Amino acid sequence: MSLSSDLNLELAWEKTKRNLSRNDKIFINNPYITEIIDHDRSEYIEQLSQKLDSGYSPSDSRTVSFPKKDWNVRPASVLKITDLTIYSAIIIELYDDIRSEIQWSAQDRRFSRILLDDISENSYWMENPFKSWKQWNEKSQTLYNEYEYVLSTDISSYFENVEHRILDSNLREITDNEKLRDLLWKFLARWNRPKGRGLPQGYYPSNILSELYLNRIDKRIKSEGYDHTRYGDDLKIYCRNRNDAINMLNKLSELYRNKGLYINKSKTEILTSKEAKRKFKDPREIIKQLQPKIVDRIRQEREDRRKKIKAKRDKDSSDSRNYIPYTDGGEIDESDIREDEEIILLGNAFKKHIEDSDLDNKSLFNYLVRNLGDVNSHYAVPYCLDRIKDGRTQIRRIVDKYFSKLNNRDEIANKLISMILNEEIIYEFQKFVIVRWIFQSNIKTKKTISGMRRLFREPQQIPETRNYIIAYLGKYGDKTDVETISEEYPKSNNPVQKSIILIAIRDMDPEIRGAFYNQASKDHQYCKSSVALAKNISG
Repeated sequence: MSLSSDLNLELAWEKTKRNLSRNDKIFINNPYITEIIDHDRSEYIEQLSQKLDSGYSPSDSRTVSFPKKDWNVRPASVLKITDLTIYSAIIIELYDDIRSEIQWSAQDRRFSRILLDDISENSYWMENPFKSWKQWNEKSQTLYNEYEYVLSTDISSYFENVEHRILDSNLREITDNEKLRDLLWKFLARWNRPKGRGLPQGYYPSNILSELYLNRIDKRIKSEGYDHTRYGDDLKIYCRNRNDAINMLNKLSELYRNKGLYINKSKTEILTSKEAKRKFKDPREIIKQLQPKIVDRIRQEREDRRKKIKAKRDKDSSDSRNYIPYTDGGEIDESDIREDEEIILLGNAFKKHIEDSDLDNKSLFNYLVRNLGDVNSHYAVPYCLDRIKDGRTQIRRIVDKYFSKLNNRDEIANKLISMILNEEIIYEFQKFVIVRWIFQSNIKTKKTISGMRRLFREPQQIPETRNYIIAYLGKYGDKTDVETISEEYPKSNNPVQKSIILIAIRDMDPEIRGAFYNQASKDHQYCKSSVALAKNISG
């Protein structure tokens, strides 16, 4: 039996498409590419099947520096789309076996990446992560009341240090499909050579493998007689006294070392339960304590916003001209800035618990900026702009979950593009996120257009940044921009970029465009599909 017949490539593409569309999950993506492939998906699947059966060789992964806390960086992987599709197909085939192996701890000790009963029903890989995080928080709060001490820790550079040899051993225990395992190791080895360790971050298949890798440690902690709660590599172990916590820390360090992992010392502490309650307080409780009625206000504002987004999406789904993915928040009619009592209270919560606090509570920050956006409060905009300028984390959360919801998006976009042009942005990844957000948010101002033109003339370290610039100028630029973009086509050797250029020049002179498209359709399947898609959009 052929290898391609063992893999559900159709379902794998649906999962891949979702992965590529999630700005908050994937580090780097491209404009239009899922629509391009979807336009002739049967051809894409057929070509992928043929390559698999003739001996598919994955490409090297690229690495982009992703900013972390205290100006450290994380190596974020960028995978080729065909590689990601096959990677997804492999994990789909292993999914039920992995789920059976790790399900014992789900929503009891392990609260991250809760796998579904049936993966084939939709494009999702796992249960709602916010629901799982909430359950983790609630279970942790319950256990604080039952124990005197809490050991809180996480793993240093977890994904980068997953040992392939150990992961292979874990998989051998749950599946005898050697052909599938060999294909998986072929991919992982290519992406992480010559180290022999590491999973590409930002991809759902890696997240699932990461849970299997920690399964033995979950079992060992339980066998030692301790209760624990884990979300990803964030771990809390509940102890009767301080000595128990110290002893468990030593045992845990040894367990991690045996798997090639190391405790993150800067995030490891032994707390009394009272201290843990204060430090790991549920962010929703902070809002409720300030003013209970604000919860109802936020819920209503959010529901109204969702209805508007759904109505717009329903309308756009029947309009082939509108294919731009929406950021969270969609296109909302402008309204006056509201500074009534409830919004002021929410701003006060942000000031007290974020601006004036020494703690860097990521969950609370995410919760507050999302809710500030829901009530159209600009309170945190200056703080967030400074946070971006300083190179700190959470830029994706800030732009997609906060700025996208505000009625002064144009003004914010102008400030962000100026920060890029004035070289006030530290990381190339931040520049990419800003350019992507401006494009996906359909922001068109004189400053953003002129800024994108200037960026187009400059080299970009991340190719996808340039691809979003091309897409933006194709949509909002003038005829000169379109002409300039068309001149880039013969210079590019990348079929993804070529296909993006072809859509970007869709509004050029019809006669010139027709000849251009006829020739370009022969270059690559992506180019052929993008020409057909561009004609639909223009027509």
